[in-house]
Amino acid sequence: MTITHETTTAELHALYVENQNYDLDADTAACRMFIRAARALHAQIVKSKAKRVQIDGVPVELDAALIERQIGDAIAYLNGNDPAFRKRSGRSGGTFIYDMSGIRE
Repeated sequence: MTITHETTTAELHALYVENQNYDLDADTAACRMFIRAARALHAQIVKSKAKRVQIDGVPVELDAALIERQIGDAIAYLNGNDPAFRKRSGRSGGTFIYDMSGIRE
């Protein structure tokens, strides 16, 4: 699934949950989708300043700080497990911090 401006919160949450075990499955493609979904969810939380959303009629609480940490962890996983990512990012390995503090309004 491609994430666009028309992707609903429920669809983003589904992608986020479906791909959260990228590290256990050793799946870099799932990791990339997890990052995309997490970034989009994070942007919605920051934009709306809402932590609680309704997904399929069920209230779900989303934690922006947790999502930020998960995005950083996922990027570190890609950096350590995907040579193509490492080459494009210019990183030779190791861990790095993904700073999302500038995204806040």
